[in-house]
Amino acid sequence: MTEYQLNQPKRFYNINDAAYALAFSKFLVNELGYFPIHQFITEDVPEEYRGTIENYFKSLVPRFLPRSPSRRTAA
Repeated sequence: MTEYQLNQPKRFYNINDAAYALAFSKFLVNELGYFPIHQFITEDVPEEYRGTIENYFKSLVPRFLPRSPSRRTAA
């Protein structure tokens, strides 16, 4: 699927249905050490499950959740 190289980006976008998006993201984060930028769900998830799915993605890499622009530091 991918070859690990030092010059390879460590962030990814994921566009998939809910089940595959979570599984694929878990693999990329836990096995390859990548960081998710955005997760896009392509199916119409019922309202009762949206919060649960969102919490799964938030718990995947909680320390990398977006910060408010006022807290960002200059590089």
